[in-house]
Amino acid sequence: MLLFFLTAALAPGGVERALDTVVLADGERLEGYVLYEGPETLTLRVGSRERELPVKSIAEVRSVSRSLGLLLDQYAFVDGNDGRQMLDLARFSRARKLDGLAEVFALRALEINEDDVAAHEFLGHSRRGKSWYVRDGNRSVRYEDLAELCSDWKSAWQVRTPHYDLRTNTSLREALDAAMDLELFYREFYDRFGKELRLREIVTRMPTQIHADGGSFPALAGDRTAYFDPSGMTTYVNAERGYVRGLVFHEASHQLLYATAVSPELSADARGCLPAWLDEGLASWFETVQSGPAGHAVFEDRRQSAHYMTLHRTTAKPYDLSRVLTFGTDDFHASSRVDLKYAQAYTLVEFFLRGDFYRHRESFFAVLRGVYAGKCTSADVRAAMAVDADDFEAAWNAHVGR
Repeated sequence: MLLFFLTAALAPGGVERALDTVVLADGERLEGYVLYEGPETLTLRVGSRERELPVKSIAEVRSVSRSLGLLLDQYAFVDGNDGRQMLDLARFSRARKLDGLAEVFALRALEINEDDVAAHEFLGHSRRGKSWYVRDGNRSVRYEDLAELCSDWKSAWQVRTPHYDLRTNTSLREALDAAMDLELFYREFYDRFGKELRLREIVTRMPTQIHADGGSFPALAGDRTAYFDPSGMTTYVNAERGYVRGLVFHEASHQLLYATAVSPELSADARGCLPAWLDEGLASWFETVQSGPAGHAVFEDRRQSAHYMTLHRTTAKPYDLSRVLTFGTDDFHASSRVDLKYAQAYTLVEFFLRGDFYRHRESFFAVLRGVYAGKCTSADVRAAMAVDADDFEAAWNAHVGR
């Protein structure tokens, strides 16, 4: 595997990002991971210990989360075809300890102009004659040879960002676009649910593999072209027919839900569970609302899946609410009416978030809070909704046009 734009070879996956710095009002300087910032307290992990710091006792916070937010705000307004602007973002990223993104933006500059001297020097490449060379362990590789070399899965690109460890043998442009899209997705997830659920920052990079062909893709039984494996916290995508961002976001939703709600390895207070309808429904919803150019994902609530809405509306006997709430993971891998199950899981989440002029949005957050606390049965969900189930089901069907 070629770690050509990293300063050191790191173990694949499970790698924690750069440390944050908190300076207290009395001058004490603390280094660790800012896990949560609330209006009154900040949670900082120093080594294996966590400290709750009153906000009023803090003079300065320099965190990856804050720096990443500033960077992505700038990124939304720069010209993606301007190499100088890309290099400016690379310098900002390095100064703010967003090292993986520093390399992403410098490589974007080289995608625009392969002879950009400043970008090559920023990445530590050396020039010999007319060619630039990249260090790979004890050997050097010509920059112009990287694309062919990294098309082999054994030497695939490895792009590390603050929250993701991406490995792919697609083109470099697709690799860089995927890395940025994943970070934009992470921010979107936290913007939507972080405050309501008091979500902690994920400080261990989440592995994602995007395979350019089926030869290296670790296929499961059946014909699945993408899946999330919780045992390794890894998302796998087969991009043999092209990079499908919606598919990546679908599986990345499973990954983030598991990481924040279930996995104690990645989130110390995660003790929740994931009802299958919610897991698949929210993943399908994120897959639907994403749009924008490659590498510049945006998320628009008004976007709907015409396929799923139509399927739910036109099926003679769809599943009733009580059955949907008891779907298990196996229901979405069975041979019977699988598409309808995905459709109804999606339309249920979509109705929660947008239906009846957003009337049920707060009920959805109540359901999520219960799920994150381990309350996942259909009875738990109904109790959290705090509405008449028959009225809710009638309104849900009306929402899809039944």
